[in-house]
Amino acid sequence: MREAGRKPAEVGLRIMVLVLVVEITFLASLRLGAFGRLPVARRARLTRRMG
Repeated sequence: MREAGRKPAEVGLRIMVLVLVVEITFLASLRLGAFGRLPVARRARLTRRMG
């Protein structure tokens, strides 16, 4: 684990993956609708605490 030699491409890739995951979860919550609102809200709270 070398944090000193971190490449810009690596950071960009991580951001891209993060955005992808957020988009997928957002679309999934939209598709589920009212049925999946509670678990999605809980997940959002957890990610906010971690972030």
